[in-house]
Amino acid sequence: MDKQQLAIVAVFAVGAWVAWLIFSAVRQYMAVRVQTAAQDKLLLRVNSPESLQVFLASEAGRRFLRALEEDPKEPWRGVIRNVQTAVVFGVAGIAMLISHLLYRDVSGLLPFGLGGLTAAIAFGLSAAVSLTMQRRAGILPSGRD
Repeated sequence: MDKQQLAIVAVFAVGAWVAWLIFSAVRQYMAVRVQTAAQDKLLLRVNSPESLQVFLASEAGRRFLRALEEDPKEPWRGVIRNVQTAVVFGVAGIAMLISHLLYRDVSGLLPFGLGGLTAAIAFGLSAAVSLTMQRRAGILPSGRD
């Protein structure tokens, strides 16, 4: 595999990753938008405090209130996502470095391997900082609890 072929593979891989990031952000935005619209429509039907009290006492009202509560697992998702991304980049970087050692005549593997390891370290540090900040803010329980 020469430099041009490796560059083409890298461009398509980065393009696929960017597309995945865009689609997951749009999907999350659309889900929040639909949920907000449904909640607004429901609240527009409530026209007095008595009807609100009756609604909130019903099973549908309890589900509505549960949907408004923050998911206790949500703060962990960002940390886990960063750790997963760090592992993927780390494995890819190590694989590129091993390939560089096995195929010395291919010159483009070393920069990609080092880039993958650098990205893995960056995502790993991001997860560690996020975890520390969320624990200090009281969003996540500390390890001593």
